[in-house]
Amino acid sequence: MDDIARQTYYGLCDIYRHDAELCIGTVSAFLEQHSAGVPDVPLFSEKVRQDALFWASCAAPHELEAYAVASLDALENSTVAHKQTKRLAAAAFRRMAPDDRTKFLRWAENER
Repeated sequence: MDDIARQTYYGLCDIYRHDAELCIGTVSAFLEQHSAGVPDVPLFSEKVRQDALFWASCAAPHELEAYAVASLDALENSTVAHKQTKRLAAAAFRRMAPDDRTKFLRWAENER
């Protein structure tokens, strides 16, 4: 953690100890101000990927993770889920650091 992040974290901890509601409200307002919000539903299906790319470029990391997990959960009941799940897993795997890939493969092997 760099110095600015550490100072911010400890500052928030101090505020939380004195006034938890104020701290949570401040953090929530910050996240809302610096987040992409709910993605729009495109009117035309051919724009889905383009709209998704645009939304993702504006989204905060916590939003990206939340929507990715929710999307995977929603695909569970889809008739085409197998293909999409593999595509998402491959995309996530490619973005891992080499050390994390090795650890993930070891974990996946033990999950069988």
